Amino acid sequence: MIDDWEPFLRTWSTERDAAVRAEDPSVEPLGWLGFEPAPAERIEALEARLGARLPPSYRSFLAVTDGWRWAGESVYLLAGTERVGLMRDLTPSLRDSLQIWDQEDVEEMDEEEIEAWTEEDEENWTSEQWQRAVQISLEGDQTWLFLDPGDVDDRGEWAAYRYSSWRGEGPDRHASFGELMHEEFRSFHRLRKPPGETRRRLAAQVERARTDLLAGRLDEAESQLADAHEFRLPAAAVYLSQIRGLRGDHSTLSEARASLTKGDPLLARAVLPVLAAVTEQRSTSHQVPDNALGGHRLRFREGPWQPWADEALDRARELAKWGDPEAAWQVLATEALPGWTPVGDHHVAPVELMADPFLAPLITPERARRILTTPRPGTAVAAGPAEAASEDPSGLLEGGWHTSAVCLTFARATEPRKLAIRLGAGPEPVRPSPDSLGAALFFRPEGTDRPDRSMLHLGVAAGGWSFVAEASARPVAPSEPPVPGISLWRTYPDEPVQVRYADQDGRVVWSLTAPPEGPYDADGPVVRGGADPGLLDAELAGAGLLRADGLVVGRDPGLVAVVARRFGLYLTPCTARRERLPFLSVARPEVRPTDGTHTFWERG
Repeated sequence: MIDDWEPFLRTWSTERDAAVRAEDPSVEPLGWLGFEPAPAERIEALEARLGARLPPSYRSFLAVTDGWRWAGESVYLLAGTERVGLMRDLTPSLRDSLQIWDQEDVEEMDEEEIEAWTEEDEENWTSEQWQRAVQISLEGDQTWLFLDPGDVDDRGEWAAYRYSSWRGEGPDRHASFGELMHEEFRSFHRLRKPPGETRRRLAAQVERARTDLLAGRLDEAESQLADAHEFRLPAAAVYLSQIRGLRGDHSTLSEARASLTKGDPLLARAVLPVLAAVTEQRSTSHQVPDNALGGHRLRFREGPWQPWADEALDRARELAKWGDPEAAWQVLATEALPGWTPVGDHHVAPVELMADPFLAPLITPERARRILTTPRPGTAVAAGPAEAASEDPSGLLEGGWHTSAVCLTFARATEPRKLAIRLGAGPEPVRPSPDSLGAALFFRPEGTDRPDRSMLHLGVAAGGWSFVAEASARPVAPSEPPVPGISLWRTYPDEPVQVRYADQDGRVVWSLTAPPEGPYDADGPVVRGGADPGLLDAELAGAGLLRADGLVVGRDPGLVAVVARRFGLYLTPCTARRERLPFLSVARPEVRPTDGTHTFWERG
């Protein structure tokens, strides 16, 4: 809200002249852009013509100036009280143009409304909103300002609109005339960047925000920076890009890049690496080359990226790399982040972490807030409680990431990397989660799920379990001989989940196996086997999955839940999603059996 129009409008007049004179010193200044105040009787006469009391912000504006000579780059004259009128009378063609945008609402009518809609309705239809709209501008570059007396808030303010026919978009709505004029003033600053009191005030505001950010006063700082950013102060974009970047919002990153000088260490140390990571994640086969990002993009793909030199940071990356995001976050928050130091005056947050594809997924919006509200540098971040491991593995078996088969192997008292080696992984490097790699993965042949390769996704579960989820475009079966632990697999979505439990000697203790012949019948039996086929009978019966004749029915999702409860196979929300887990791409030579049964991959 603009409580006092005169100082605001006088600042606008002064800064408009300053902007014009800066571009062409020979131009004569206009001085005051307004006119004489409108007397009360003239305002009342306008209200009588319109049949409504004017909204407070517009009424108080007219009491300062009866019209305005320049309301932004495209609005040259606001009408005085005697020339304000209904849009349908002043500019009927404008009303007709606006009705085209409203036609979309007509096209979204339900079936009954469409059936009742006649050709005569179509021909005579008019939007009530634009029939009653009050036009307050007279001259502009195909741009008009108007108010809607039918859209009134609890303060008595009318909704205000700006419409430019050349934009190819509908009108922009604002809550009030005052808000509309303030946006026009901001737009003027964004385009002209005039010297004067406004930018001096905002520069001081940005500097206070920088101090607040380093002290952990996030909310106060962000509010001040967002205000300055609306006026396009370069430093505001630099600081906001770090705040928002930690939350995964990189919309101001390019602005920050343009605002920093070439030699600023923040550019090379944080902004370009993060921008390269974002570009790589969104990359397509057709992209304009950006030489400044080339080396950073290559490093993102091949790693390792080093946000800053620190043993704890390396340890956190290794934990994340091998599928233990909770332990990685604990190390990052309590040991690595205290070692972060700014590389320059503009560096206020460790946004460079977002260029590391293993560490970036650890920083959720809630964790980003913890980082930003912790005074910097040298202070440990409160890591908070670890995510509860409460999800069973069914999410890893349902659906697929460009795959049609998956085998999930759990082993206790072993690291994910050792389990992956046991399952045939070779020297190929661990890659970050597909979520982190984004679109880039699809343009890297070595990372795609080709017919002769499988993807081993690695993770840590509750209770000392490690697991590997093998995703393949071809049928996939558990290893032979069995790995001590639990194996769950499904060959195709229309076949049952199968389970096998092997003891420390590799002896199959219990299994559920689908009959190999014929199409899978969702209502048919699944047969138990192993040395102790009745091991889970009580749990299966309790879940309603065990028939009276002793056969287990179907592949109900409850089956995975039963196995999870029996053996304590629980995952965190992060590790329960295969596309969030790091992986290895592993060659699997195809074995074509002679008996015509399913094709599986040879292990080891």
